[in-house]
Amino acid sequence: MQEIMDYIAFGKRIRARRKELRLTQAQLAKMSDISLAFIGHIERGGRKASIETLLHIASSLETTPDALLCDSIVTKDHAGLFAADNAELLVKIQKMIDEHIDKYWSMTK
Repeated sequence: MQEIMDYIAFGKRIRARRKELRLTQAQLAKMSDISLAFIGHIERGGRKASIETLLHIASSLETTPDALLCDSIVTKDHAGLFAADNAELLVKIQKMIDEHIDKYWSMTK
């Protein structure tokens, strides 16, 4: 199974979280101890962030690395399964699981 990183989706996720927190790129760069230019490149998907940089950015954005990567890793066999476009499908699946668990527990009482 070949993994592919979607750097544009990753950058968009960082930008969205930064904006949620009402931070500028300059503020995020300072908090993450990386250059302003590099933050811009990462948000546009033009440059790759190291794991260490990912950890600094995630910490600065008060989130986890997996939250930033959630729609950025695509596998050849399951391309896009966890993409934001499929969020509604995943919610439906979760509801079905919850309903079956509730039915199971009600039968065992």
